[in-house]
Amino acid sequence: MLVLACGERSRGDDAAALVAAEQLLARADEAGVRFAVEIRLVGQLEPDDLAGVGPEVRVVVLDAVRGIPPGAIIHRPLADLASSGPGPRSSHVLPLRDVLALVAVLRGALPEGSFVGLGGESFELGAALSPAVRQVLPAYVEAIGQEIDRLGAGSAPGGGWAPA
Repeated sequence: MLVLACGERSRGDDAAALVAAEQLLARADEAGVRFAVEIRLVGQLEPDDLAGVGPEVRVVVLDAVRGIPPGAIIHRPLADLASSGPGPRSSHVLPLRDVLALVAVLRGALPEGSFVGLGGESFELGAALSPAVRQVLPAYVEAIGQEIDRLGAGSAPGGGWAPA
């Protein structure tokens, strides 16, 4: 499994996915849990991040988005995001839908996987995480862990990704 955390630390809520990925790793380390997961902090998602992924690799993409209430958490299959109309909008130059469409063309199909997004409030240069995002970060980390489990990569005893 591959987890791609998108964002930029210097742009307020855009850092949420990066912070959540780091917290996920810290929780797993504290619990002594080992993942069958590679986590990459990628900044802006590019077609190259997904084009070379093997057919057996499942992918979870994380990002803060506009277009949903600040602090709201959404889950969407990658295939739905690539083929749907307007959806959650990243603050990055190339929209997620366009990146996924390019990957589908380059690979012949998208990798199996999903998007776990967090509604952001402020994406201004130099801003900190907004209170709405800071408040829900633990729930966002949990949602990411549940998605890893759902896709079959959690490896804690008893089947969970990591105890709360």
